[in-house]
Amino acid sequence: MKVYERYFFREIALSYIFFLFVFNFLFLIIKFIDFTDKIVNGVLPFTSTLKLLFLLLPSFGIFTIPLVTLSAILYSFSRFSSSNEIIALKSFGIANITLYKIPFIIGIFSFLIGIFNNIYLLPLSTKHFLYEANDIIKNKNINTLQPKTFNNPFGSTVIYFGDFIDGKKVLQDIIIYDEFTNIPEIITAEEGIITEKSNIFQLKLKNGAIHIKKSKKNYEVIIFKDYILSFDLKESLNQTINIKDKESSIDELNKRIANYSSQKNIKKVNAIKMEIYKKYSLPFASIIFVIAGVFFGITNSRNPKSWTLFIILSIIFVYYLTIMLSSYMTKFNILIPLLGAWLPNIVVLLLITILMRYVKI
Repeated sequence: MKVYERYFFREIALSYIFFLFVFNFLFLIIKFIDFTDKIVNGVLPFTSTLKLLFLLLPSFGIFTIPLVTLSAILYSFSRFSSSNEIIALKSFGIANITLYKIPFIIGIFSFLIGIFNNIYLLPLSTKHFLYEANDIIKNKNINTLQPKTFNNPFGSTVIYFGDFIDGKKVLQDIIIYDEFTNIPEIITAEEGIITEKSNIFQLKLKNGAIHIKKSKKNYEVIIFKDYILSFDLKESLNQTINIKDKESSIDELNKRIANYSSQKNIKKVNAIKMEIYKKYSLPFASIIFVIAGVFFGITNSRNPKSWTLFIILSIIFVYYLTIMLSSYMTKFNILIPLLGAWLPNIVVLLLITILMRYVKI
């Protein structure tokens, strides 16, 4: 590797690490703000929040890896250009195409890392995210019940009780207000035994009554000796976390395709197929962004910071606008899924090619 190539590699690598930190930090801050109300209300312990945020990093990688590649190369080459280092290299007979060697190596590295992230890391981190969230929900539902307090462990159900008996396994003097069904109920009982098995939380009530107000004039009371209230923790988890197609493994997506195909839901089938293709097309954007980064960086002779930000925002806007449009057209069968997934790359590459043709570097 030549001296200037080592210099290029070092400068781009440092910029790469810097922008990798910046973009991930911004995404983490946004997610942390989403979690803030849950932290304040005691739903999410702070340490658990940090674990969940760490497990979300691969989901950020879908977008951050191509953006980091573009930002690092564009910023580096803008600095090279503004300090006349590109002109100096050209004066020694270095061809323009030679300047792309190191950036392309970094682009290919980003492409491979992106594919690895989308196919393996993302589904794996999502799986562990669910396990962690499931544990949090279990602890929240079972371990945070407090006597002489209106507890709200399941959203639509409010539990009030006098005290614990036998540690924290038996509740005494219970009042429950349940809006889980369309007809609100008030349940009273002398005691209730807490059990939890296979994600099912049960409260076995003894010696109580169910008060049901069906209408203004219709009031019903049911006396019982034994009554079991069951809550599905998985259902609570699924209401909290939306597992998107882009976060699923290819095997899981293929199962969903088979399921929706049997239902003849073409829109959903196309959308899922597109997500499979995007696992490869989105990382490939790193290589296209290399071309954009070097080209716009070399043609820049102004302030590298302001110019870099403007170009990054412009390319991001065009690229992700095309993603939204192609997703819409694929969903309604205007584009086939394969073309829909790769159309943003094609559009950006064509724009760069046109600009390279009419702008001299």
